Amino acid sequence: MSAMVLAMVVRHHVLPVAANTDRWAEWLGDNARSFRAALLACRDGARLHAGSTPESNAEVNILLKIAYLQRAGFAETDARLALLTTGQFALASALEQQAHEAAPAGSGALAYDAETAFEFGLETMIDGLRLRLDR
Repeated sequence: MSAMVLAMVVRHHVLPVAANTDRWAEWLGDNARSFRAALLACRDGARLHAGSTPESNAEVNILLKIAYLQRAGFAETDARLALLTTGQFALASALEQQAHEAAPAGSGALAYDAETAFEFGLETMIDGLRLRLDR
């Protein structure tokens, strides 16, 4: 199953590390969107990815992303956690969306559009990271 997950991510999550660190927030958002889109591109993609461990090729890419966030001003731990947290949020969002795709649309207080909810949560996280970086 690990090879299937790796192939899915490699094929669909192709956003390169940005050169301009002034746009780290935009890049981090795009990275989470790209990862979520990769998970949604395959039936049960999020479920297949959940709990997987990155292979060495993927880990190299992750380390490049962490280094980018460090160049943008984040401490190493904060850079790692920013990438991990936005990735976990993208995974959880995709997992929920795929689990409920066959179900009828919700109604009432908890009805939501998956894309709108994801964007709200991602924007909220990035706003918090901006504040953390400015400390």
